Amino acid sequence: MHRLIALEGATNFRDLGGYEALDGRRVRWRRLFRADGLHALTPADRRTLAGLGIEEALDLRYGPERAGEPARLPESVASVHVGLPDKPAKSLLETLNVGGVPSAEAARTWLRESYAGYPDKYAPACRAILSRLIAERAPPLLFHCTAGKDRTGFAAAVALEALGVPRETIMEDYLLTNRHWDRGGREPEGLPREIYEPVFAAREEYLAASWETLDREHGGLEGWLDSAVGFGAGERERLRAGLLE
Repeated sequence: MHRLIALEGATNFRDLGGYEALDGRRVRWRRLFRADGLHALTPADRRTLAGLGIEEALDLRYGPERAGEPARLPESVASVHVGLPDKPAKSLLETLNVGGVPSAEAARTWLRESYAGYPDKYAPACRAILSRLIAERAPPLLFHCTAGKDRTGFAAAVALEALGVPRETIMEDYLLTNRHWDRGGREPEGLPREIYEPVFAAREEYLAASWETLDREHGGLEGWLDSAVGFGAGERERLRAGLLE
């Protein structure tokens, strides 16, 4: 099986199958997908999605992002908004500036702080993803954001760890965005690459910030799933029974 699903209008569309869990079983292929923006899908891409049996694309983007770049999905696939209604207050330029001087460290700090807040902000979205995966006769599921890196990266990490995949493997999957995502000219003009690069890259320190919050405030992923997501031990067992082989 190929992890990267080759499309013309999206570059970071990946299958989360094949990863080995701690109990020796592996995540089933063609059941769970992560992706970047789906606004530029071609007719051939839409046929590919329809052929995968996906019925819903869970959209983790902010409301204005959805309005500005609506997903172009096949008629058989519904776009379901599970992200936040509004975008963050800071713009990209504000992220990069400290005292009026562009700073790569400011960007890295902002990303780390954003990831540290993901367990609080995206608990409902993760509930939406996980609950669909344990539904009776659940079809293959897709979730995505703009780059398929940050919000999607966190959601993928949650799903994989809930399945028992070790964090070392999850981090490797997270970092694949650096290999596959075509930024499509989103880089800001007039700034050196070394200044804006931290915003567009997947870095271990970012996802690690989410895990630090989970471990410090919830005693790990399972504590967070129990208390914040409402996805208990019985549901986790059903998840593993359905998606591991």
